[in-house]
Amino acid sequence: MRLAFSFALLTACGALRPLPAPLRTAPLPFAVCDWDSYNAGLVRRAAALAAEAGVTFAESPCGPNVLRVQHWESQNGRGGEYDRAAREIRVDPVRTPGESTRVHVFVHELLHAAGGHHVCSYPGELPDASHPTERCSPVGYGAAVLNPYYDVFDDAPARSENPEAERGFVAIVHPTNLDRLELARARRGP
Repeated sequence: MRLAFSFALLTACGALRPLPAPLRTAPLPFAVCDWDSYNAGLVRRAAALAAEAGVTFAESPCGPNVLRVQHWESQNGRGGEYDRAAREIRVDPVRTPGESTRVHVFVHELLHAAGGHHVCSYPGELPDASHPTERCSPVGYGAAVLNPYYDVFDDAPARSENPEAERGFVAIVHPTNLDRLELARARRGP
């Protein structure tokens, strides 16, 4: 009875939203440029994980008219960035230590390339000094790959099983319902 009441209350408050239908778009071409084979494999894994949010990517050779995923030495403190004008995803391996963190940043930037904006963990998280012109997506608040910072994660279940958990967090690599809602919102337009 208590479970049924909780479910009804969450549904009535809008906390439980149905998953949007998968996005039906042509695969977005991407190229892994300037990475060793280990990191190129992480990019491919990230592209497969991005499909969980309803967007697909297809690997292509490096060249014009393709989204380039590049090695980068950050000068601004960020672990990764997506440059829409240059059609480049740039990831700094020094600022994204550990496999799950780097895969998270790859998925995060791929979802930006697919049109997604930041989904905030809590109201008022944006704008801030690192994102002075950005606002939170209106789809809701909570854990998402598209959170603006990659150190705000649910670390309880995997802390003892993952060596990266020693740093205090385990990166979310699987897109959440909030990520799916944001990509669906972005596809519909303003």
